[in-house]
Amino acid sequence: MKYLFFDCESIHIEHKYPYTFGYVLIDENFKILKGPEDIVFNPDIKKEDYDWRVIRKMMYYKLEDVCKLKDFSKFYNKIQKIMQGNVVCIGFEVEEDVRYILNICLKYNLKPINFKYLDLRDVIKKVTNKTSRGLAFEYSKWCNKMPHNAHKSDEDSEMTMEILHSICKKTNRGLPNLIAHIDSIGECKNYCFGYNNNLINISEYYANKLVEKQSKTLKSLDVKSTRKKGYYRELKEGQTDWILKGSLNQVMFIRFLDFVKPTKKAKQVFKDKKISISLNYEMYNFQNMLKLVQLITNAGGTYVKKGTIADIFVKQWGEVLDDKGNPRGCSKHNYILNEIENGKEIEVLEFDEFLTKLGLDIDKLNSLPNIDIEYLKDEKYSKKNET
Repeated sequence: MKYLFFDCESIHIEHKYPYTFGYVLIDENFKILKGPEDIVFNPDIKKEDYDWRVIRKMMYYKLEDVCKLKDFSKFYNKIQKIMQGNVVCIGFEVEEDVRYILNICLKYNLKPINFKYLDLRDVIKKVTNKTSRGLAFEYSKWCNKMPHNAHKSDEDSEMTMEILHSICKKTNRGLPNLIAHIDSIGECKNYCFGYNNNLINISEYYANKLVEKQSKTLKSLDVKSTRKKGYYRELKEGQTDWILKGSLNQVMFIRFLDFVKPTKKAKQVFKDKKISISLNYEMYNFQNMLKLVQLITNAGGTYVKKGTIADIFVKQWGEVLDDKGNPRGCSKHNYILNEIENGKEIEVLEFDEFLTKLGLDIDKLNSLPNIDIEYLKDEKYSKKNET
């Protein structure tokens, strides 16, 4: 018997198709027979189906490099050969990876890969009688090491293997003996997957998911609004121009950042620069922030909420007073100072200096017409990060 530890990563908004297959193949004595290797391929999905939150925060490879690669069908034979035969496939939260494999085979009309699989979490549950936590946590706990690169499939596969190896050592049991006592061995067969002969077709699974999603959407609808009252954080009197966490203003602002494009030619004073503005202004000036984001975009720049990744930080004091009537400091500014002390080059501009570069002063900014962003209430614009 051979044991394949594997993991897949996806940038698909509905987590249907992978772009990596990482693995390491061992014998019952944990001798590595093949790998570790990360097979990376073109996800071959439409741009509107990208999960931008994953791409920005969790994608190990550069998107533009991945999109130049061959698609999954070119690696199918290799992956099929690795997974099939006298092999048990093991992963962490493995069922999602199983669905990836079946769904992408279906996408390219390829013969389904039949294999048996096991979730490491079930092993941990059997041994400790406790529900497992995340892969990185369990790796640190069982192996007493810092985790590898998160969301890199071959390294996640290695960590899964090392955890199981440690469990075998600490329980003084061989791998075949340990696995023989696990009841939940899954099976993939003819585009179906599941446990104990209770299999579901992969197409039926996603059809059910679609029905569930539509049902949730219908429940969230209201006759007068696309959202139930109270779904978003309510803004009190005097707060209608604030960008508070959980409010509709925040959602709309984030969507605007994701989808804003230049609207007219302008002097490229911020070409290729990331700009961030003090929370003392950003948080309490929703309409003017929309105007400024558009102006920055027209001027060749990009607005970012996180100050520490900015090239230019715009400092604004005096917009908000504390309980004693003194200008409130800005937490962003403190982080910026730390970054500068650590050697990062961030230009700090006073708010008036920043407006001057845009050919404005505060009165001119206030007098600019508000930007119509009603279209962003359409849920199709919620596909990018709204955190």
